[in-house]
Amino acid sequence: MILSTYTLAGIAPDYWYLVLAASGALLVYHADRAFFKAEEDLTNSIDRLLWYKNHNAYVWVSTIIAVIGVALGSTYVSGSVLRVGMLIGLGGILYSAPIPFTSWRIKDIQFLKTVLIIACWVAGGVVLPILDVVPVNEIVLLAVYKCLYIFPNVLLAEWVDRAGDADRGALSMGARMNLTLIRVISVAFFLVSIFLLWNWGSFAQRVDVLIIDVIGMLGMLVMILFNKTWTSEQIITVDLWVGFGLVTWLFQILTS
Repeated sequence: MILSTYTLAGIAPDYWYLVLAASGALLVYHADRAFFKAEEDLTNSIDRLLWYKNHNAYVWVSTIIAVIGVALGSTYVSGSVLRVGMLIGLGGILYSAPIPFTSWRIKDIQFLKTVLIIACWVAGGVVLPILDVVPVNEIVLLAVYKCLYIFPNVLLAEWVDRAGDADRGALSMGARMNLTLIRVISVAFFLVSIFLLWNWGSFAQRVDVLIIDVIGMLGMLVMILFNKTWTSEQIITVDLWVGFGLVTWLFQILTS
């Protein structure tokens, strides 16, 4: 997502920011899955909990590498980017942490889980990379586009995990929907994205690069519409479509 943000904005990637963001994201996910041990995984993905339990060496080594990545990246990005990035990372960790004196977490609060996931991904993957170098209107456009891009992914993942959410007594936005509604929302968001980019696509340095990025959203849409059964493992494929920005970046490099 970060690489596609740089590509669509027509600026060179800041690889130190990429190191910082990737390392921070890994720490947030380790906090949720390994250190706080998300209880809903007892229902949704017991294999994942067992994997973490049986691979402590990986967890600790990768955590140390991620901490080093955060430290290195922090020394090379601007102060404003670092401050906002720290808030995003802190928010991501607190999102999974138990609220003091209770068994609840921030992500158990209805609808807030979905909003926080999308907000953190878009803030860290779209807004921060280009915060100091791109006009505000272009940042807003890219942020809205990427929100529409990843929203169906988040809803579908929550729908697949609805059993674990129900066990916690806190159904998320996607868990409260049915698959038909998620498909309708996915189509609607894709059409809105096309409308936005068609009318405001002049911000893109190259229209062909923009089209390549939209192909990722289209691929995810086709999968959501036609896949009949869903498991946690299949959600990984949808995640790969969200990561299609890597292809956007490579296409730009190969055709420059």
